[in-house]
Amino acid sequence: MDDILEMYPATVNSLETVLSADIGASDTIINVENAAALGIIPPNLLVIGDDLPNAETVRVIAIDNNALTVERAFEGAAIPWSAGSFIARNHTAYDHNANIHNISALQAQIQQLGFSIRITFDPALSGRDFTVSSQNFSISGQVPESLSAYIVVPSGETAYMVAVGNYRRSVNVLQFFGIYSVHIDTVEMDLHNLTWGEIEEIVSSGNAAGYFNIGDEIDIQLTSGEILTMHIWGFSHDDLADGSGKAGVTIGMKDLMILTQRMHPSETGIVSFPASEIWAWLRDTLPELLPKDLRNIIKPVIKKHGGGSPGSIMELTMNAFIPAQEEITSDITGITPGQGELYSIFSDNASRIKRLSNGTGAANSWWTRSRAAGGALTQFRTIQANGESSGMPQNLQSGICFAFCI
Repeated sequence: MDDILEMYPATVNSLETVLSADIGASDTIINVENAAALGIIPPNLLVIGDDLPNAETVRVIAIDNNALTVERAFEGAAIPWSAGSFIARNHTAYDHNANIHNISALQAQIQQLGFSIRITFDPALSGRDFTVSSQNFSISGQVPESLSAYIVVPSGETAYMVAVGNYRRSVNVLQFFGIYSVHIDTVEMDLHNLTWGEIEEIVSSGNAAGYFNIGDEIDIQLTSGEILTMHIWGFSHDDLADGSGKAGVTIGMKDLMILTQRMHPSETGIVSFPASEIWAWLRDTLPELLPKDLRNIIKPVIKKHGGGSPGSIMELTMNAFIPAQEEITSDITGITPGQGELYSIFSDNASRIKRLSNGTGAANSWWTRSRAAGGALTQFRTIQANGESSGMPQNLQSGICFAFCI
């Protein structure tokens, strides 16, 4: 790797003075009329005979009043110069070439360095094993006594997770070569003490299941003031609407909201879920109720809805959603099959029992997006207060349990 060449400050307008005495080709002390007029601080460069083809560039090592100690022939040949010859801080070939050389050398150094993560550790972590990982990369090491480590990672535009046991932090490596820093302290990572931005970084690393567990909880406060406890329903479960794969994590309500809602104002008339009041509420009202930092990271996913007749399944693109019956229970009674896969959080009737007012109220029924099949097409399927599935007329009130993906 090339060394960086020394560079020297310029002066505005190439300030000059003149020699006050003759010098020979071997002299290294140059006397000038006014050294201060040159505006330089050693070390620096000066050019003698700046208007002549045989000009000589010297390197100034020291200045004592008007006596300059110099290195001769820094560029050009050392020749005798007479008193009255101009000497000035001109822009030299060396200045220009040093710029070119140093830019190239720095580019080479940066390319060799590539993308690096500088990790600093809490003293309590000294000697423990650590890992740095992303979706397609993992490397391990031991926290050094210096409590600092540099790790070269393979690519930018990637979130990396640095972990020492349960102590974890994510770091975003951008598209630019360089060093990105992260500090690992001894505060354990869980949903409750992370921001939504930090959660998104972890999910983007491709290993959310390595850091969180099904059922991990986090509270959100709606702009209305209502507080809801959310928890993790599953990992890599839902298909992203852009076709790029699975959403990293699905987070849904642990219980129910304060208010209940209906699917449709009329008991009669066959209504599909996209024509329901709850669909409109999820699309238009709920986003404005969610905290902005959460709203901005929710990923649209594909959800399926049974139209009631055998084999009638439509795909819906949704940001927030309520689950289908098949996503909550293996009981497919009363529905058109094919509306989704069971979330890991729902294992038995007890796991499906939800209470109003974020768990402080009574156990209540809650809507799914699955319309009843067969002869009950004016009903939608619900989960009852005992955790079992059942049909309910579309004009009646039931609880809301929504979810979203990151």
